[in-house]
Amino acid sequence: MIRAMVARTARTSENFVTVTVTGDESAMPAVLAILDNAPDTLHADVYLEVPHSDDFRELSTPPNVKVHWLARNGSGDIPGRLALETVKSATLPDELDYTWVAGESGLATGVRRFLVQERKIPKSTVTFLGYWRHGKASPRQELGLHLSAFTAAAPKTGSAVSNDPSGLVVSLTAA
Repeated sequence: MIRAMVARTARTSENFVTVTVTGDESAMPAVLAILDNAPDTLHADVYLEVPHSDDFRELSTPPNVKVHWLARNGSGDIPGRLALETVKSATLPDELDYTWVAGESGLATGVRRFLVQERKIPKSTVTFLGYWRHGKASPRQELGLHLSAFTAAAPKTGSAVSNDPSGLVVSLTAA
């Protein structure tokens, strides 16, 4: 199970944090955990790409969080491409305090590249995680090396915390 905590620190506004959260189905557990623990003052656009519109579900979110469900519906598109194109064409706030994006590698790097290069969002306010790469399998040995490096770097509590200059803290805890 993954638990997430989203919190403001002294560096953020007392009233709100403006955030975008984007993911494909591989990021769904983390996105849902972030939303479950989001403060009521959070202002966010959440872009969730799933294989089919049957995968849409009602979510309990703070009042200023808008969830945009995106379905491939058998299109054959690479997972994450629909979310990437949707974010690129979306009317995003002029200033974003924080962006979190995860899923297929092209989605994660594409959103970050777009926000940093086109929208001039500081790199330090974008957390991006490429969980996997379309058409590529990780050899067991390479996967083992990645896991051992993560395990060595992880705190003893099993938690990972992203605390960036925007002031938003996202903590993921394996339980």
